[in-house]
Amino acid sequence: MSKSNNSRKEQKPDITVRGFVLYESGPVAVEDLTVEQRETWLTHMRDRLSENMSDYYTQHPEAWKRICENLERKEREAMAIP
Repeated sequence: MSKSNNSRKEQKPDITVRGFVLYESGPVAVEDLTVEQRETWLTHMRDRLSENMSDYYTQHPEAWKRICENLERKEREAMAIP
C-alpha cells in the first residue's frame, strides 16, 4: 500500500460562472446587457431591496433598534479615538 502525498494539494480547475437576468426579451447574460438595460435592471434591484428591507424592519422593529444602537455605539467609539 502506498502513502499519498498530502503535502501537495491538487489544484482544481477554475470555474466560469455566467449570470443571467430575465429581461423583457427573455434571459440575457449580465455582460451582454446594454448600458440602458443595466441601469434599468439596477434601478429595479435597488427598489425591490429597499421595499423588502422596509417591509422586514416594519415587521421586526427590535431588529431595527439593534442596528441603530450598534451604529450609535460604533460612532461613539470612533469619536473617542484621537
